[in-house]
Amino acid sequence: MKSVLAALGTALILCQGSAAADEAQAWYCDAQAIRWTKTELGDQKAVVALPKEGETIERLVVFLHGDAARRDPTYQYKSADFIAKNWPGTVAVGMLRPSYKDGCGKGSDGADSFKMGDNYTPQVVASLAASIRALKDEFNPKQTIIMGHSGGSALTGLLAARYGALQDMSVMISCPCDLPKWRQMMAKLTENPRWKNDMPGLSATAEVGTIPVGADVRLFVGANDRVTPPFLSEEFVAAAKARGMEFPLTIVPDASHDFIVEQRQLKAVLDAIRD
Repeated sequence: MKSVLAALGTALILCQGSAAADEAQAWYCDAQAIRWTKTELGDQKAVVALPKEGETIERLVVFLHGDAARRDPTYQYKSADFIAKNWPGTVAVGMLRPSYKDGCGKGSDGADSFKMGDNYTPQVVASLAASIRALKDEFNPKQTIIMGHSGGSALTGLLAARYGALQDMSVMISCPCDLPKWRQMMAKLTENPRWKNDMPGLSATAEVGTIPVGADVRLFVGANDRVTPPFLSEEFVAAAKARGMEFPLTIVPDASHDFIVEQRQLKAVLDAIRD
């Protein structure tokens, strides 16, 4: 069990991004890159990576980070920067989910949580939707893609269910799609009884039936993911199929929970979703 806990700890740390000593000097702390949106939860933060000079804006890609239980998340900004540089015509945005900080001063407003899926709430989903609408109004893209990792993946599924017209494609990576099952699994894996507590939280799998027919939803998960094992994504896909929808699922060989933080893996996902 100690080896399992050690592996889980490593996965969570990777998911939460790096905390360099000079974080406040990073490009994503620059005021010119930051966008603020006022929502019912307060001010929400996003960091924008623009396409290369001279490129026409074709699409908006919004990246939602995971639950980041131990460290302020910044990997969504680095992912957005990579996407903008490697997909011509793309404005890529790293969102800072409600209640989170990033080491760059003020973070996104919102109530603190245990980061156990209890922040997958209607209010959080609505706040994210409002922020994405503001970005669409600013950049007027022809295509909008929401890409989420881990907890951000669950929220991506919930956005598809509750705000289906907001995006043209949803990309769900390492998804804790069935929230009750995921909590039960995490309680055993971490030996932390808090996972068994009664907490709020929406389950993406429970809402799959409200995703519009014809929606473009694609899932990716690592074959060796212990935090959100493939069966959680497989059951989401099966629930969609039972309602007449086909959502492609890619199980990435030899990949763990945080495979998407590796540039070569992110590039592979980008290549897979380009039409």
